[in-house]
Amino acid sequence: MKKYFNIFMLGLFLTVGCDDSDDPTSTTDAFDSISENGMLEGSFQYTGAVIYQNDDCTGTPLTEMCDYSGYEEIDEFSQEQCNSVGGTMVPLIEMFTNGDPTCAPYLIFNNNGSLTDFDCQSIPYTLDSSTYAIQIIDSYCDYQHTDSDAEVVNYESDCDSLGGNWISVPVNGMFNLSDGSITLSQLEEADCNDDQYVTQEECEAANEDWNESECIEFTLTYDSNHDGICTGEDLCDDESCESDEDCPSDETCVDGECTYNDDGGDENCSTYLMTYIDNIFNVVSGTASIEECETAYNAIVNYCNEGCESTDLPEEEQLCSDDLSNLDSEAITASCEMLIGGSDIYGCTDQNACNFNIEATINDESCEYAQEYYDCDGNCLSDDDGDGTCDENENTTWTFIANEGNYGASNGSISMIDDFGNVYETESLGDVVQSLEVYNDKLIVILNNTHMIKIYDITENGLSMPGIEISTGGSSPRDLEIINDKVYFTNWNSNDIKVFNLYNYVIEASISIEGLPENLYYYNDYLWVTVPHSDAYFSTGNTVCKIDINSNSLMEVIDVDSGPQEITFFEDEIYVSRTFYDESFNTFHGITKIGSEISTENYGSGAPCGGAILTHNSNVYRSYNGGLVPVNDDLTLNTNDQIGSYDQNQVYHIEKINDQIWFALTNYSDYNAVKVLDSNGNEIASYNVGIIPGDFAHWSK
Repeated sequence: MKKYFNIFMLGLFLTVGCDDSDDPTSTTDAFDSISENGMLEGSFQYTGAVIYQNDDCTGTPLTEMCDYSGYEEIDEFSQEQCNSVGGTMVPLIEMFTNGDPTCAPYLIFNNNGSLTDFDCQSIPYTLDSSTYAIQIIDSYCDYQHTDSDAEVVNYESDCDSLGGNWISVPVNGMFNLSDGSITLSQLEEADCNDDQYVTQEECEAANEDWNESECIEFTLTYDSNHDGICTGEDLCDDESCESDEDCPSDETCVDGECTYNDDGGDENCSTYLMTYIDNIFNVVSGTASIEECETAYNAIVNYCNEGCESTDLPEEEQLCSDDLSNLDSEAITASCEMLIGGSDIYGCTDQNACNFNIEATINDESCEYAQEYYDCDGNCLSDDDGDGTCDENENTTWTFIANEGNYGASNGSISMIDDFGNVYETESLGDVVQSLEVYNDKLIVILNNTHMIKIYDITENGLSMPGIEISTGGSSPRDLEIINDKVYFTNWNSNDIKVFNLYNYVIEASISIEGLPENLYYYNDYLWVTVPHSDAYFSTGNTVCKIDINSNSLMEVIDVDSGPQEITFFEDEIYVSRTFYDESFNTFHGITKIGSEISTENYGSGAPCGGAILTHNSNVYRSYNGGLVPVNDDLTLNTNDQIGSYDQNQVYHIEKINDQIWFALTNYSDYNAVKVLDSNGNEIASYNVGIIPGDFAHWSK
């Protein structure tokens, strides 16, 4: 029963952004809200529970469980076995709520892609805007403890300090359009009672119980009267009693509270037990005096000899034994002197420890220290924004990588790298994640073959999903540049640059371009765009266009020679990298400089170049031979001062971020990596990312 109760007490409460005009009691309005905002809004209470004895939530569900007192081991789902112990079969939801379903917790979804759980902790969730599938990532700490020293562990760092394993479990669900309810399912995988045994054969050979896999399914119903506030209180945890029947078998109901049962007639049984508990921990830790040790053992001897312990307790919970009952005062003193060591006091002697014992004379290696960046009370030593996360642990930057994915496979994604070098990846976002840019605290993403712009809120925790989607009308969008709160983006199918307003989310203008416009660069109040192909048949283009953003008009078309790719500016001159092909598809590379006059340089067939060009260390650099090399004044390449050395066939994109050079490498299959070089060309970081990494964008808090 305890296993199912823990699952139920995930206690989730869902919130998702609605328009103010929506009626939160209407399932139709809730559906409209999902379409418009990608979220739900409202409080959903657990109202039903079933269990399937398989791992796919199919077949005949178990809807009732045996409610009985005592310690007999029975099949809790068997009516016959329940009758044999005098129990009653009751609905699962009543078992989970102590017989009062009205006290069941709520799930709270917030419109930033997180939800608030029963302990008022924030947990990430996603909601699929097309299927209305919900997924919640519930995490918990698996560590060794007893009931008396169990702790609530909400953070992975705290779990690590306890020597535990931080486990993340996906909870999948569905928003039901028919009645506005939510269904959540969680799989409990088959395992052994003793987790050191992995297989059923090993488990049973060790005489341990093997638990078959089960699927627990909960139903949640919308409650328009709930105030949406998380209190952290367990409304189902009622420890009061009206009679002895409300208490465990070893306790009786006294003045509305369950107290230890006095089987032997001694009024001081509870006092004996509490005296023992108060002193024995110091004895075990080595910090007790001889007197405290004697007090502890005298108390438990009296407790046992006066028959205080209930005979109904299972064997593993028995405190008393024949050895304890036969201890006399001399034996107790001798045992304590051996344990405590006469006048020596064992304990922590390190003044820097949280449990420093000023009276200790011998260090017993029990010293406990505050977690790094925290004091002994678990408070941050430095927390400027007061959010409970220490400044040293606070993530303040993200570097986003557009993983294009395989064309036509809709498996494009975004990888995210935080301050600490952790890499996270979104779910598949669409077909070819072409380019991305940061705008304030939002990430603007271009999906080429999905013909879409996606916009996500950025926080220190990552991207808020599922984001906002804007169709580009089948335009095949490519690159983007954000200027004055507007997104300018190139399009191959519509042969233009479209202008998207970030205030009203409307495509407000289109600037026609002859050919297929590609890369954009904003400089000196003008927008510059390369046109590598002259038509839809990918014939070689040769122009760079100059756009006036005030009038959204084409100012000038400049012939820069074949295959213009990317642009950079240096000392008020424009440098354009070029890649083009002859009739036999042999590859050629070159460069063009636009200044007082136009200069070009071609590097010949087979020159190992790419399309990247950028300004670094007061020079123009161009991709070459798996790295970057400076461009001389005469546009030849200085191959002696190369930065980076990778397989040129795998170099897909190069970009400069905060004086570092970021290389995106791929074999278009199972090798997809990002390499980071410092300003001198030394590799300082390497990350594995999604399929075909390309464009980069950087965010700082």
